[in-house]
Amino acid sequence: MSSYIHFLLLYAERLRQRAGIFISRNFFRQRHEFRDRWMESIDLLSPDMDSREISSSISGMLAEYLGASSVAVLVLERAGRVYRDESTGFEIPSAHPVVKHARARLKPFSMKEPSALPGVGELGSSIGAELCAPMATTNEVVGLILLGPGVSGVPYCADDVDLLRALSTHAASQIRNIMLRDQLSSAREAEVRHRMSSFILHDLKNLANALSLVSQNARTNITRPEFQRDAITAIDASVGRMKRLIERLGDPPRAIVLDRRSTDISDCIRRALEKLKRELDCKRIRLDLSTGEPPQVDIDPEAMESVFLNIVKNACDALPNNGRISIECAFDAESLVITISDNGRGISRAFAETCLWRPFNTTKRTGSGVGLVHSRAILEAHGGSIEVESSEGEGASFTLKLPLKRERLAC
Repeated sequence: MSSYIHFLLLYAERLRQRAGIFISRNFFRQRHEFRDRWMESIDLLSPDMDSREISSSISGMLAEYLGASSVAVLVLERAGRVYRDESTGFEIPSAHPVVKHARARLKPFSMKEPSALPGVGELGSSIGAELCAPMATTNEVVGLILLGPGVSGVPYCADDVDLLRALSTHAASQIRNIMLRDQLSSAREAEVRHRMSSFILHDLKNLANALSLVSQNARTNITRPEFQRDAITAIDASVGRMKRLIERLGDPPRAIVLDRRSTDISDCIRRALEKLKRELDCKRIRLDLSTGEPPQVDIDPEAMESVFLNIVKNACDALPNNGRISIECAFDAESLVITISDNGRGISRAFAETCLWRPFNTTKRTGSGVGLVHSRAILEAHGGSIEVESSEGEGASFTLKLPLKRERLAC
């Protein structure tokens, strides 16, 4: 009994569609109110949809508006090798004759008519498709709409084809926007990964330099118990830091995560200087350190140590023999201010304004151009800032500010 009722309902729906098509074609000048259909398509094809949702919406519209018995919406995959109907998994290669014909026509065509390209009619017969509408933008076919025969059995008319063309063009622009949005998102993610990897490699390079210093000093001090204890401490700290950095390489891209602790900034600066002692001594650089007794700050000591290491090493690289680096600390009710200055070759105004804070820009022949960018990111994650004053040939002065009261930031 239930199957009989289902048959009657289905038959009644087909009779309703046939009657609607007969009345509209014989008693009205046009079958479709194009303005209404266009406004409906704008509402139904939202820019926020993904390609699967666009395909589903366009299928529903064409089944309703044109009375199509079947609608297949094939969208060009990202790699550009196949057109796929995501709802059924049906696909054709991008070199298929139907695709070539669509690129040549850029408007709906019958799949039952004799075609100059073999394979078009064969595909139509195999899947029961009568019309193919390219979803085409200015220079690319981003998809195909394949329509089966109408449920009424009445052939599609010129009005049907015009509406199909309008809807396929609208759908094409939406799908193209989705493709561009996905490409932009992928490019941004790749840029973030590349930048993060560069920061990590820069830190690994600094740690390798620190281990190299231990190795150099061991040649003359290995028998001293005090040096042995210091060397083991330095090696353990460097290896631990390296392991954490390597683990980050496998993590998804994310903002800097800080391990904040109450820290004496003077100790943090001295640890960075100790790792650069060999380079500073080698160039006989005079170091003026005036930290006084600053208050404890809530920071990630390892991260801030890498900041001081980067800035002082840059200053060391910019200095000739017998140059000078000064480090001063001051504070007020809100901020701790660290100023690192040198009397080296300085930075040109043009470079400072346009390139200094952009990754992979450097004035050093062997530099990576990420140290200062990474340093600024660390300071900003702490709620702080970094500024530079410099003139070419007159040295550079970097001013670092850290809040004394921890700010609630999403780090």
